Amino acid sequence: MNIIQLACNRLNTNTTGLAELLNIPYRTVYKWESGEREPPAAAIAAVKLVVFTQAHGLIDEWINERNEIMNESQLLNVAEAIMDSAASEYRATNLLNAEAVQAYAENGMDIYLSTEEAQTILDVCGPLAARESNGEIISDNDWHHEFTKPLSIG
Repeated sequence: MNIIQLACNRLNTNTTGLAELLNIPYRTVYKWESGEREPPAAAIAAVKLVVFTQAHGLIDEWINERNEIMNESQLLNVAEAIMDSAASEYRATNLLNAEAVQAYAENGMDIYLSTEEAQTILDVCGPLAARESNGEIISDNDWHHEFTKPLSIG
């Protein structure tokens, strides 16, 4: 048994439940569980932390804390990379849907986004990309209020 299978057994959950606890895509956890991919050290540490918090009755508190301090800076980093002019020829593909945003983040940046996080990026970047593709110049003020602010901490 690998660490993902052990964690699922100890937490009395399945791959989907573990993915939700870790706030990462199901397919990523599935690849780890099946042995298709090795989880990075940070993911192994996160799995161990989830098992530890569950064993000590702290899982609900941990989930609340995790949700409160969700790392929006990662959202901003992924969104900036997608909107970067160097990647503009791939922008439409990367903004096709939430799964495409997740795939870009995971494969291109080794960042694992939940579907909700990917959808947030899509909701912010989609309209701006459409405006830019129509030749509109986005002002610094618009960029701040429509891009940076919605994806930043606090």
